[in-house]
Amino acid sequence: MSEQPAETVTQQMINLHDQGILVAACIPNNLPDCAYPSTQQLLDAGIPIIQDFPLHTLAVKSMWALGQTSSMVKTVELLSSNIVGEQLN
Repeated sequence: MSEQPAETVTQQMINLHDQGILVAACIPNNLPDCAYPSTQQLLDAGIPIIQDFPLHTLAVKSMWALGQTSSMVKTVELLSSNIVGEQLN
């Protein structure tokens, strides 16, 4: 499997977001949000940056959050909150 350029992955994430599909990006807390141009593109598109989550934890928490509400705004709020100490910081 070949790696895709970051701009291709970024555009795919933006396209999914534009279709109403929940998309979030995980970055370490010590990495500034604008460290890479693609991160700024995600922020500009309205894609939330969720910091300090192992990817498998974010996947499980996403499924849980989506089961709690049908509101995307509330889902992102739930994802961004440290409910039971799952964030790494």
